[in-house]
Amino acid sequence: MYRHLMVEFGFKVSNFDPCLFYMHDGKKLCLVGIHVDDSLLVFEEKEQSDKFIAFLQRKIKIKDLGPIKTALGMDFIVNQEGVTLSQRRYAEQVLLELGFDGCHPSVTPACIEAPVGNKMSERLSSHTPQDRGNVVVALSHD
Repeated sequence: MYRHLMVEFGFKVSNFDPCLFYMHDGKKLCLVGIHVDDSLLVFEEKEQSDKFIAFLQRKIKIKDLGPIKTALGMDFIVNQEGVTLSQRRYAEQVLLELGFDGCHPSVTPACIEAPVGNKMSERLSSHTPQDRGNVVVALSHD
């Protein structure tokens, strides 16, 4: 249904990602990315954004959360220089969950000396190897 509404408003579906929609009138580019029930809108002009949101509100129930601050585990910092994305809070949450929140960061590249043995945290040992692997995969893909 959402795809139908996007096309009705004038968006086209990206050839690269079926959850990315774009509209280009020769001068202005509008983008809408959809993830499950969340949408991220990128419009060059507020008037275009307001018109699109009003269109959606006439068709379906939506909640306009205003300018983006967080989405999909990322923090968005928007300023005059552009947009900065950060996953610091997400990484800190994973470290806390695995019991590594008290660890101290180390510079890289790491020291080439032989590593000093340490005890595995009780929290980490309570997770199955598959859970630990899933966290590594999540960190590498988010």
